[in-house]
Amino acid sequence: MARDSPSCTVPYVPRTYRRTESTLCTFWTSPREAGEHLRHLRSWTVDAARFLSETLGFRPTRRLHVVSFQTNEEARRFLGREVPPTMALAPYAGDTHCLVAVQSADADARNDDPQRMRGILVHEIAHQLIAEKTGSTKRLGDANRLVRCSTWLNEGLAELLRFHFLRDMTRIEDTRAEFERAQDALTWRDVDHLLDDLDGGRRAAAFVRATGAVAWVAQDAGVAALFECLPAVDGAVVPSSVCAVSALRRARELLSLLERRRTDP
Repeated sequence: MARDSPSCTVPYVPRTYRRTESTLCTFWTSPREAGEHLRHLRSWTVDAARFLSETLGFRPTRRLHVVSFQTNEEARRFLGREVPPTMALAPYAGDTHCLVAVQSADADARNDDPQRMRGILVHEIAHQLIAEKTGSTKRLGDANRLVRCSTWLNEGLAELLRFHFLRDMTRIEDTRAEFERAQDALTWRDVDHLLDDLDGGRRAAAFVRATGAVAWVAQDAGVAALFECLPAVDGAVVPSSVCAVSALRRARELLSLLERRRTDP
């Protein structure tokens, strides 16, 4: 059901956007947007959410909202920052509802690629599930003050889940191998800072490092076990230590132990 002139309590959503309710989530789209775009968006979101639910065995209670900005100008204006026309993000996580923001094909034709958008939605919705699982809340620009999960773990798990959704096992193996070969002096805190800088030139490389680290720590127990034990794994890593395999051995051993305890009769 679509409603005009909504009274919206979710930040970053234009008040002129139309609300469409579904069992899964609430969608917000421009009244100028073609109905076909909403149908595509709903289909992509359902595919992404179902994959995450089945993979992680987790059913969130926070209401998911998805806004699709029709133009990049609207995205920049309502998010209050510069964003590329292909960028999606999870700008808000509250106690009872959360928001994922994407942009339509009017902003960039690549935003109409079904497989690309499904993967992006997996990544962004994963952030919201991690937030709920860890009792985190956030708002764009608040420096993640109330996020109870290290950025490397948060981003790495979301990206690893995207790779699993796309069945891109080669990317998973490549990022894990690259992490194992890393010999620089970057600490986990350094990687967090690089990932938190949305405009930084080294953010892409930090994504690879974080994803490889998460792929390495979850190699034996799996992503569902990691999701279930996020605080314990996060707490086993010293932020000031070098971002390398040596700093993750305890976390991987702990994860395997917790998974055995969880699954043994």
